Amino acid sequence: MRSMVKSLLSSQAVHFETKFQDKSALIPILFVQSEMQDLLQMDPRVRRISPSGLAATVDMMEHQVDQWQGEIDWARRLRERVVAGIEADPAESSAGGAT
Repeated sequence: MRSMVKSLLSSQAVHFETKFQDKSALIPILFVQSEMQDLLQMDPRVRRISPSGLAATVDMMEHQVDQWQGEIDWARRLRERVVAGIEADPAESSAGGAT
């Protein structure tokens, strides 16, 4: 399980790095991924969490990352639509949308 999660973490980090230009949006995602990696690398005798508890914790952290990624994706799509609308009709956007 550990190698699978490590592989997942590294592939997600690469995906996020190449997909997003605004790195500040990635801070919560990268933080949770780092914490997850630290948790998985910790000596099991020190970790004091059962294997099922560890699996549940990692699952919850992955779920958090997926939610944040969804929010970032949605915000980017919204921004693209707004920018496309402004570029399509610059006079309307400079008039504040009033007709």
